[in-house]
Amino acid sequence: MPAQTSGIETIVTIQMFLLTKSVKDNGWPFGDGEEDGLSKLRPQDFPYVQDGDPIIAPQFNVVKGGIVLTMSITHVIGDLVQFMDFLRSWSQNTSAIATARLNGQPVPPLPQQISSDLMDRSLLAPAVGIEEDLDKLAARAAKLPHLDMLDPRRPEDVAEKVSNLFTKARLTNDDLVRFTEDELRTLSCSVWTFSQPSIKQLQHMIQEVLPGGSKVSSTDCLTAFAWNRFFAAKYAPGLSGPDPLPETSKIVFAGNIRRRLTPPLPNNYMPACVDLFPVSVNTSDFISPDPKTLAQAAMAIRNSNSTWSGETFRDMLEIAHSHPVNPGLIPKGPIDALVTDHTRASAAMLSSWGPELGTCEAFREPYLGRIPPHGEITLLPRWNNGDVEVMFAGEAVVMERLRSDRLMSQMATCQFVMGDPRFEVTRGKYVSKL
Repeated sequence: MPAQTSGIETIVTIQMFLLTKSVKDNGWPFGDGEEDGLSKLRPQDFPYVQDGDPIIAPQFNVVKGGIVLTMSITHVIGDLVQFMDFLRSWSQNTSAIATARLNGQPVPPLPQQISSDLMDRSLLAPAVGIEEDLDKLAARAAKLPHLDMLDPRRPEDVAEKVSNLFTKARLTNDDLVRFTEDELRTLSCSVWTFSQPSIKQLQHMIQEVLPGGSKVSSTDCLTAFAWNRFFAAKYAPGLSGPDPLPETSKIVFAGNIRRRLTPPLPNNYMPACVDLFPVSVNTSDFISPDPKTLAQAAMAIRNSNSTWSGETFRDMLEIAHSHPVNPGLIPKGPIDALVTDHTRASAAMLSSWGPELGTCEAFREPYLGRIPPHGEITLLPRWNNGDVEVMFAGEAVVMERLRSDRLMSQMATCQFVMGDPRFEVTRGKYVSKL
């Protein structure tokens, strides 16, 4: 049984590349792993359902023009802390071996194993058995403010809750004239690069209109802007269509809670230790992309975890481990997007692989073995120059609207769009040479 159950359990494949300049400059696939060749560089048949399965399954490839390190991570067992520790340890060992070989010295010993207390999943595994009285379990779950219980006795209700977890794009009359609904709703993703000057501009613009003494981080500001433009692309406010705008927009993001627990866990505690934090804004206050709107969203993101309760988290763990099905809990929908912040993995990602090897030149989290969700915003690790790549997932019509969005094009550069060729970026579809 997993140490923590969030209801959104995925296997994330992360790929890091050491590339020659020609390969780097000519582009490298981003997210469509099944069609652009990235799937050939991942571990096959990654295990994830049994206790004791590996959290990270690495695979090392040497290709023409570079080196690829692929890691598939199951989030039901591990989170970003485990990925960063693995990467730091791996790069330090690789660097030490390369240095020793170049200097004609003996190969250094392997790094020490992680201490057992940092791998002890029982700290987040309550001593409970499966609860046979599902009515009793449902009554407890009803007190969880942001989660819904899935009742296996009512498969129709389960199907409805799961299908309505993410909102769907609002289609306009013009959309429906030009394309079929299936074409518009094809799931896709796109990747955008926000330069450091753009991120600083966003933060300065937002900070200027905040009340005195209020502070938000550059990540808060970038997330607020990405959420606002994703909202606009998803709902096309101002354009006529058969469906009305929703009253609210809601995102959910995962946050590290190691230091919030009583007693607190070390920052390098390895098993998954996150909770989900929802953020909502009124649609009427979110349509305009002016600085005050973005500031309100940034402050909502900043303050969303201020009321976090350790007692509620422990209740959630007990209910999740007592449930006969995994996952037994999912976030209360509907939500516009799941937001994942991987910017803090920068130090690990950019650690040197050793002499004559250098550092990572490209980082991808392709959708391999899983379909892009109807709403996801992933902030990828920050580069040395301060740039941040942001990956959006959603329906094809949302990706096309994002690419046509004037503000998005002013603040960021579109690198990649996956999906129907009619929604591809103008530079054309990447064809893998692998």
